[in-house]
Amino acid sequence: MEKGTWVVMTHPTSAAEEDQFNKWYDEIHLPDLLNIPGVVGATRFRRDSDETEMSPYLALYELEAESLKDVLDEVVKRAGTPLMEMSDALSMSEETGPRTVLFRKI
Repeated sequence: MEKGTWVVMTHPTSAAEEDQFNKWYDEIHLPDLLNIPGVVGATRFRRDSDETEMSPYLALYELEAESLKDVLDEVVKRAGTPLMEMSDALSMSEETGPRTVLFRKI
């Protein structure tokens, strides 16, 4: 069984959309992700400084599965479907869209 942490850094589309972004993330997106087999935990963070070159939000997802790649493939498969509703408040632009990296436990 593989274990890992999937790091996801995000931006809301604007400061005016930040409340909507957080409501969607906490009430819809996290539950949708936690319904994916292999996603066993999630924690969100907000940056504590005003550094503009960094994403203001960070989510850490704990993964445990036979194949971590299969878990992430399922995330991509579900994104934008009724199984994982997306929000217009999440920036998807080239500059501020989600940034992700997978770390495997050693």
